[in-house]
Amino acid sequence: MIKTATNVEPNEAKDYRDRYANLEQQIKDLNADKSELIKEMNNRGHDGKAFKVAFRISARREKDSKKFQQEDDMVNVYLTAWGEGSN
Repeated sequence: MIKTATNVEPNEAKDYRDRYANLEQQIKDLNADKSELIKEMNNRGHDGKAFKVAFRISARREKDSKKFQQEDDMVNVYLTAWGEGSN
């Protein structure tokens, strides 16, 4: 059932809007914190870009190692077809 504007409780709608705005601000703040961390790493001689890639790979592997293997296999299919994959 689709609600029309007449079915929406104004206070509830405002509460959702405020909560959403708060979450958006938290995301913005967290992203700024992540950027600062990467800058700190770079300043201390680390490779922030490589770190982020490694972090994503690690997180993906932790999330579902079987799914990762299937995705990795598919990626290798394309890389092999392009002459760039591991055989």
